[in-house]
Amino acid sequence: MPFAAAKILDHGTTNPIVARLLLQTTDIMQSCNTMRDVQDEILGLCMKSLAPGLLRCWDIRERYEAEFQWQIEAYKNQLPHAQMIQAPWITTLDQDCRNFLYEAKNFLRDLMQLFNLLYGTKFEDASDYLPPKGKKPKTFVLSFAEQTFGPTDPRTIFLKKLAPDVDRIITYRNSVEHPKGRLGPLEIRNFELKDGKLIEPCWWRPKARDPNKPVKYVVDATDELLRLITEHAKQEAGKAGNCN
Repeated sequence: MPFAAAKILDHGTTNPIVARLLLQTTDIMQSCNTMRDVQDEILGLCMKSLAPGLLRCWDIRERYEAEFQWQIEAYKNQLPHAQMIQAPWITTLDQDCRNFLYEAKNFLRDLMQLFNLLYGTKFEDASDYLPPKGKKPKTFVLSFAEQTFGPTDPRTIFLKKLAPDVDRIITYRNSVEHPKGRLGPLEIRNFELKDGKLIEPCWWRPKARDPNKPVKYVVDATDELLRLITEHAKQEAGKAGNCN
């Protein structure tokens, strides 16, 4: 399994996503009483969909943070009292933001398949994580967790804690896909010099009256998405659903 992971994912086991999402999940599956074919489906989903998608988010985050720091240092190291100051600028910001949202939303969609394998549910889309926006009631991950595990269960508490990040990923991506929709387009602003103060890159949806959020705030959700699987999997082993 480690050899296959290195070949398919192009990342070694020192990467926390490979170590925790693949190796740790394999160990957890071995401690469960889940049927072998279901275990194989879960591990195949992690190998072919969940880990590659999250690694693409990781790569975007790493590239953004490296470029962010380089731009900040270059800005600080300019000659003092120069007549012209060059503001920082990340040339790939717009594309990286859109790619990150695309990969993160797809990751959440594939995560619904993991819930289905564990619990026999029929979730389909990333939006099934959250309460429905329309009037038609339906079961969603958070309501399922409350009903199945209980409101005070660590799994339910963690799923609820991550809900704001999940909501922002989904709504931001929807604004990219449907800029003329009800919530309008996603605005992405690069570094800005305002009244002598450097403001870091932000994104928001003006029509939705969202506050400006630093790009880093959502891009750092990569770590939380990894925890969403690994922490839940540790709690799940030997407890509920098909893993008992």
